[in-house]
Formats: sequence, structure tokens, C-alpha cells
Amino acid sequence: MRVWVYAIWKACSSKKGISALQLSREMEITHKSALFILRRIRHGMGEIYQPKLTGTIEVDEVYIGGKPRYGMKPGKTGRGTEKTPVVGIVQRNGDVRFQMMQRITAENIGKFVAENADLSCRMITDELPVYNRVDGHSKEDTSE
Repeated sequence: MRVWVYAIWKACSSKKGISALQLSREMEITHKSALFILRRIRHGMGEIYQPKLTGTIEVDEVYIGGKPRYGMKPGKTGRGTEKTPVVGIVQRNGDVRFQMMQRITAENIGKFVAENADLSCRMITDELPVYNRVDGHSKEDTSE
């Protein structure tokens, strides 16, 4: 209990928080334990209820992964790669939400948008066909 209370106090009292290494040194616990405690504290301090995004929203997907090694042939980019797909949604002059997905499908994106955005908002996307099937949203294509 002493470790948890001290960790909460250190995480809240300092301007930039505290690192797990610093906490492990000060409390004389392992780095793994300090990392676990700080993750639990940060998770507990997160917002429980986030209001849905309204107004004009933008939705896009990105594939995250490392660069090929030096000297290797460049492979495929975007869809069809082994990279991890992430979908992001942003409200103009507002909040950002993102989620890692197993696959980019119309069903997955539709569920993500419905959970995070009001159905009356205006949605701006690129020309990927999966956005055409997102129910309840007026979609506007933008080509950049």
C-alpha cells in the first residue's frame, strides 16, 4: 500500500509525472513492478466517458510498422502489407480518437465511427470504398 500511495503522489505532484526507472530507484522495487504500477495509475486516471465527436469529422487509416532494413528491396506499402492498420478520427478544432484494428473493413470502420461520432455529423474521408458504407453519416470525398 505504501508503494501505491507514494507512486500516486509522485505521478500527480510533479509537472511531467515520474518515470518507472526513477520510481524503482526511489522505492527500491524492480523496474517491472514500477512500470506495472504506473500503467495502472495512468489507466485509472483516463477519461471514463468521452462525449461523441460532433460537427465536421475527418476519418482516415494508416498502416504502422518499421522501415525495411538498409539494402532490402522496398516491399508493398499500405493495404496488403504486414503492417498494423490504425484508424483515426478527428473533430475539426477538437479531439482525436484512434484505434488499432486487425483488418480495415467497412464493418470495423462503421462500428468505430458509430462509437465515437454523432450520427448527424459531417464526415470527410479519402476515396477508400469502405467509407461509402458507413451508415448514418453524410460523407464528403476530398482528394488531396
